[in-house]
Amino acid sequence: MFEQEINNSFVHWVRKSHAIDLPEYYNKVQPGVRALVTPNFSRKNANTPPVDLNRNRYGSWQPLELGKSMTIAKYNIRDNDWANMGITNYKDFLREWRTIHSIRNKAAHTEVVTFEDFNRMKLSLMNIAKFQVLDKLSSLKNSFRGVIK
Repeated sequence: MFEQEINNSFVHWVRKSHAIDLPEYYNKVQPGVRALVTPNFSRKNANTPPVDLNRNRYGSWQPLELGKSMTIAKYNIRDNDWANMGITNYKDFLREWRTIHSIRNKAAHTEVVTFEDFNRMKLSLMNIAKFQVLDKLSSLKNSFRGVIK
């Protein structure tokens, strides 16, 4: 659920900033557009391949994996970008996102997810809700879909 919400809001915000026409190409590949983002790592990681925001897989847009979107959020989004999204406490959000990503990966790769992991996930989601980030992400998503509720 969290990964899907990130793709439907934050990732589309990044896509729009890289020449994807929204809402027309919301959750769709825009033909003829290259939308590549290279994470702004330090020089030692200079060989990191760019992330394709307009990736086509079997005729459909391929959303980003949670780790790739988190990397872009951490290394490529500036303070004023976060403010433009309405997310003022982005450092707290990124901390909780990292926790969610870690636990989600355990579950997705058949590792044991403990009751402690469950409680950490629950707390992270509650904190994100408390920071009102879910509200901001929902507003972003609705603006890209052309739906305002």
